[in-house]
Amino acid sequence: MLKSIHIQNYRNLSDLEIKSLGAVNLFTGRNNTGKTTLLEAIAIFTSGASRKLILEILNDRGELFNNSDKNSFHRFNRSELNFNVLLSLFSRESFFVRPFLTMTDNYKTVTLSIESFYDTEDFDLDGNRIHKRVFVSENSEIESTVKNLKYAFVVSNIAKGVSQKQIFVLEDDLLEYNYRLETVNYPIEYIGTRNLDREINGILWDRITLTDKEQHVINALRIIEPKTERINFIENSMGDRSVVIKIAETPAVLPLKSMGDGINRILTIILALVNAENGYLLIDEFENGLHYSVQEQLWKIIFELSAKLNVQVFVTTHSEDSIRGFEQVLNDPSNKTEGKLIRLDNVNGEIQEVEYTASDLKIATDNDIEVR
Repeated sequence: MLKSIHIQNYRNLSDLEIKSLGAVNLFTGRNNTGKTTLLEAIAIFTSGASRKLILEILNDRGELFNNSDKNSFHRFNRSELNFNVLLSLFSRESFFVRPFLTMTDNYKTVTLSIESFYDTEDFDLDGNRIHKRVFVSENSEIESTVKNLKYAFVVSNIAKGVSQKQIFVLEDDLLEYNYRLETVNYPIEYIGTRNLDREINGILWDRITLTDKEQHVINALRIIEPKTERINFIENSMGDRSVVIKIAETPAVLPLKSMGDGINRILTIILALVNAENGYLLIDEFENGLHYSVQEQLWKIIFELSAKLNVQVFVTTHSEDSIRGFEQVLNDPSNKTEGKLIRLDNVNGEIQEVEYTASDLKIATDNDIEVR
């Protein structure tokens, strides 16, 4: 579990240090204070800079060019296209994230950068011709004299004293990538603002079918529909899968989508949560699709399953109702899970954190003190 995190040069977060994190963390703040950006940085860090996740983040923000858009590819060659796509990640063409943990065996660093290089040839001791790749990003004098420079997206991971580096040449298409070969250190589920009903929900359901985790999903859906008995995913004639629900005392099986955004949002959140065991769950704009009356109950389930399944949770919100529900559960005498509310403020262009403990948050909500 992350105890703290330090982020430099990612989008609008030039230098943000969050000194203390809990098991369940709620981020709030005004627009353009970097709530979603912080969530993305944590996701990239905890995944060890998963290339698949980075592409999903870029796609969700509309920063990926459509692979079928011939006009886009006409304006740029492949290297220039990929360079411009990735450049949006950086505030100064570099990205650095480091958690400050007291135990040295948990120390980890993830660095993302775009670096220039050139290809050359040399000879080994036996006189055999060998290919060499020379990086010149940190030597402007060499860079200015080299023709035909190329660019690479470089991901560096240092954990427990072991360094790993991945180099992706930008002449290769970012979208032509076999994600099956990619390994992620921990289970990570990232729910964006538009993910009321994620396409991968059927896959997540298949992973927990016939396990105790099925009941966690049913219990959560009962927040909206108390008579929920069972759910399942069925395939239509087009090969798409959609979820159906069986309600007690009703013979018909109903499409879950017909029951509104709220119950579909809850399904998405809980499916992600139970699939993130021993890992991380990230939710952008918790309140999307949820009526204020159900949010406290959902928070209660999230706190309980976070402890039961060892999942660290990171959530953003604009909603006073979400904050109030979070505070009610956090300060419930039966709750044993540590939670934090962290507000992000933009102070003269620099993003800073303000932490609220459980007692601070109770005082604020009891006295209608604005913390958003």
